[in-house]
Amino acid sequence: MIGAARVSYGDDLAAFLCWLGVRIIEMRRVLREDGSLYLHTDDTASAYMKALLDAVFGRKNLPGQLVWRRYGSHHDSKNYGRAYDVILDYAKDGKGIWNSVYAALDLAKFKVILRRNRSLKE
Repeated sequence: MIGAARVSYGDDLAAFLCWLGVRIIEMRRVLREDGSLYLHTDDTASAYMKALLDAVFGRKNLPGQLVWRRYGSHHDSKNYGRAYDVILDYAKDGKGIWNSVYAALDLAKFKVILRRNRSLKE
């Protein structure tokens, strides 16, 4: 299938999306009614992945997405850097289940992170 898509589109990303589409359809089929699917992707493919998942799950079944900045990402003088990734959250019923996770706050680690973030702004 990937070979046929690569010949048709001449593009590895299109071939990958064809390959992934079949698997996402099957994942949705076997997912519980209150189940969720999380897909982690980089900035180059996130729009295509979102369109694919919208087609399979429906736009209304995207409870949220998480965009997170990579720490230490770099770019050269000719291009912007790949500075973020995206996690798409699709729920079969449109709501899904969210279990919050809490951890004890280590004050020493928090101060190091706070200092680092302040130095990035300066």
